[in-house]
Amino acid sequence: ALRPNVPGGWNNLGRCYFETNKLDEAEMCFRRAIKIDPNDFIAYSNLGLIELNRCKPDKSIEWSQKSIGLSPDFSAAKHNLGLAHLMAQDWPEGWKNYEASVGKNADRRERVYGDEPRWSGEKGKCVVAYGEQGLGDEISFASMVPDLVRDCRDTVVECDQRLEGLF
Repeated sequence: ALRPNVPGGWNNLGRCYFETNKLDEAEMCFRRAIKIDPNDFIAYSNLGLIELNRCKPDKSIEWSQKSIGLSPDFSAAKHNLGLAHLMAQDWPEGWKNYEASVGKNADRRERVYGDEPRWSGEKGKCVVAYGEQGLGDEISFASMVPDLVRDCRDTVVECDQRLEGLF
């Protein structure tokens, strides 16, 4: 009310609405931020997130690409773009952009084990697989562990303690 022409305020209010699953209200806030500042790459990324949650990957891709066009290194927009491509079953683009946010977003922490390099997919290596986002993702991505066991010399699975018996 005191400063209605500050795009950051509209983005923050929109994120509050988003976190309470009020997507229409959130969208209105993000669009208001863009109206104030047409170069607000955060608002475009946030609109991409809205469309992801509406299961509209094409629209999410469009908004995410606009955000990246304005700020090429913005990892949140790349993350949204990756998820949108995965939702649209465009696996190469999806995994490339999803990968771009590892270690850059608070939700996508990367573990480093000494001076060991990140695994690049070659067979016959010792690989550590770990959960990075939560129990649901650990369970979902665990379906890939048999492929690791088949293709790698040794496979170490680091998981949440509650999943140890299941895995």
